[in-house]
Amino acid sequence: LVQILLGSRIITSLGIISSFLIYPIVAFMSLFGMTANFSFTTGVLARNNTEITNVIFKNVYHSTFYVLPDSSRELNREFLDGLVKPFAATIAMVVIVFLQQIFDGALLTMSTNAFLILVSVLMFISISSSRKNYTEAAAQILFSETAPFSSKLHAIEILSQKGHKGTYGIFMKALKSENISNKIKIKIINLVGEFGGVDYLPLILDLINKNLDDDELLHASLSTINRYSRGDLMGKPITRFMIKDILDKLYKSKSDIELKKLIIVGFGKFWPNLLEILQDENEKDEIKAEVLLAIGDCNDISITYYIEPFLESSSPKLRANACVPLWNFHPYKNRIATILSKMLDGCGPEIVA
Repeated sequence: LVQILLGSRIITSLGIISSFLIYPIVAFMSLFGMTANFSFTTGVLARNNTEITNVIFKNVYHSTFYVLPDSSRELNREFLDGLVKPFAATIAMVVIVFLQQIFDGALLTMSTNAFLILVSVLMFISISSSRKNYTEAAAQILFSETAPFSSKLHAIEILSQKGHKGTYGIFMKALKSENISNKIKIKIINLVGEFGGVDYLPLILDLINKNLDDDELLHASLSTINRYSRGDLMGKPITRFMIKDILDKLYKSKSDIELKKLIIVGFGKFWPNLLEILQDENEKDEIKAEVLLAIGDCNDISITYYIEPFLESSSPKLRANACVPLWNFHPYKNRIATILSKMLDGCGPEIVA
C-alpha cells in the first residue's frame, strides 16, 4: 500500500539520495524513542516505522543500480545482495552476541539500542557523502563514448531527479558537446522544457541553427521554446530577438505542416509575424487556422481588423477559429454567438469544424 500510494511520489519529490536518507533518519528517531522510554508502544512504533520506510528504501536501492553501466549492473547487484549484505548481517549478529556476553537486563537493551543508533548515524553519513559520487557517476556515463544508448538515457533520467548539484552545467556541457548524438540531446532538450529555466534557450537556439536538417531535433527544440511564455522572456530582449529571427528563418525554409504549426505557436510571442501569415494569400488555410488559434489571447482590439474578414470565409474551420480571438472583445460576442449557433445547427463539414 505504501509502495502504491506514497513510494513513487516521495522518490519523485525528494530524489534518490534524499529518499535514501529517510530510512536512517526514521530509524534513528525510532531507536532514540525506544532508548529514552522502552515499552510495548515504542517497540511497535519502531517496527512499523522500519517496515514502512524499508519499502521506500528498497525501491530506491534498486533504482540506484541504473547509474552503473549495463555490462556490470547485474554483477554489482549480485555482489551486494549475495556477499556484502550477508556479511554485514553476520557482523551485526556478532556484535549483538558480544554485547550479550557483557551486559544483561536494562543495560543490554540500552547498549543494543546505542549500537543500532550508531549504525543509523553511520548510514546517514555514508549516504549523504555519496550524493556527489552519484551525480559524477551519472555524468561519466553520459559523456562516455563507449556507453550504450540505453545507459545514457538512464543517466539523463538520474540527473533530472531532484537532489543533484551542478546538473545545469552538466546538461549545458552535453548540449554543446559534438561527441554526444542528437538523440541524446533531444532527450535533454525535452527534460529542459519540463524543469529548466530560460538560461537554456540561447543554447537550444544555437542547436537549431546548426541542425536545420534534423526535423526530430527541431520538433523537440520548438516544443521546448513554446513552453516559455512571453512573461518568461520579459527583460530578455536579445533572447526574444534570437527566437523571432530563428522562427522566421525556419518558417520560410520548412514545408512540413506539423513543424510549421509548432513555429506558429512560437510566433504567438510575436504578433506581427502571425499577422503577416494571415495576410499571405498563398498560405494554406490549415496554417491560417492555426494562426487564428495562436493569437487567441491577444487583448489588443485593433487585431480584429485582421481577423474579422475570416468570419466570412468559405472554410468552416477558418470561421470557427476566427471566433476564438474575437470572443475576447465584448462588441463581437453577440455576433460570434450567432455564427457559432448557425454552425452547430448546420450539417456536414461545419459540424466537424
